[in-house]
Amino acid sequence: MSKILALDAKVVPPRGQEHYWRVIRSFDSGRGEWTIRDIESLSSGESSASIREYVRRLTLAGYVAFVRDEQCGAIRRTVYRLAKTSREAPRVTRAGFELEESVSQTMWRTMKLLKSFTDASLLAALLEGGRKTTLNTVATYCRQLARAGVLSASKGAPGEGQNYRLVMAQLGPIAPKILRSKLVYDANGARFLGVAETREQP
Repeated sequence: MSKILALDAKVVPPRGQEHYWRVIRSFDSGRGEWTIRDIESLSSGESSASIREYVRRLTLAGYVAFVRDEQCGAIRRTVYRLAKTSREAPRVTRAGFELEESVSQTMWRTMKLLKSFTDASLLAALLEGGRKTTLNTVATYCRQLARAGVLSASKGAPGEGQNYRLVMAQLGPIAPKILRSKLVYDANGARFLGVAETREQP
């Protein structure tokens, strides 16, 4: 018999840059200024080096501005503020250049505009908007979202793929992520979608 395990006991929700960006924006809408330590305090288990590197890249890209250095005993802390913002976490290279948004992010944004679509019509919309991808990439992403209950699916016409309808339109602007475990993670609400438990085979 297979052994049923609680999901939260087996899988740790991902954080990374989306989480750091959400924390930074929360400080920006509150007191306005923040330090690396402030982000660390709300990012248990995250690498301090990863946080510092992301802030460094945001600074180079013009999203973050230096405010002042503060001396706290023997420790000197740098205070920052946001110079500009965006709903999604900026994707920035080590040299400070912004990257094109991910294919999944473009698909998600297009899905929220179309509401109903097929694999083929979604691909056509992406290509028309200048985004290069493949039907297999589109179909795989849609299939995973349908399994998680984000999309409803029905059989489409030959050559069109599945018919889909967005049923979780209330999800935020950040595209659901397909993890290596095939689970679907919503970074907007920091939760897994469509799965209450996972199974371990004997």
